[in-house]
Amino acid sequence: MTLETFAEEMKSRGQKRGNHYEMNLEQSLGNNMTEVSRLIVKKESGSGQSH
Repeated sequence: MTLETFAEEMKSRGQKRGNHYEMNLEQSLGNNMTEVSRLIVKKESGSGQSH
């Protein structure tokens, strides 16, 4: 399994479990010009939930 496949699977599973969160995959350059994959999880604004 590649890192990209793993990240896509985690995004998919997270979206199924909670519908008050926005999930996005992001690719960017990190330190020393290395490629970095990030799974960003944010609470949707106006979801009415407080934790």
